[in-house]
Amino acid sequence: MSEEEIKRYLASIGGKGGKAGTGASKRRGGTDYYKRISKLAAKARKANKFTKGKGAAK
Repeated sequence: MSEEEIKRYLASIGGKGGKAGTGASKRRGGTDYYKRISKLAAKARKANKFTKGKGAAK
C-alpha cells in the first residue's frame, strides 16, 4: 500500500466512529429521558427492597 492509500484507509476507519454532539443520550431525548429513567429505576429498587424483605416491617 502506498502512503496515500494508508491515509485514506485510516481516515475511513475514523469516519465510522461517533460524531461529537450526537451521542445516544441526545437521540433518546437528552436529560429529560435520563431523569425519567432514573425515577423508574429508583422506584424499582425500592420495590425490590421491600419484596426481598430487607425493608419490610417485621
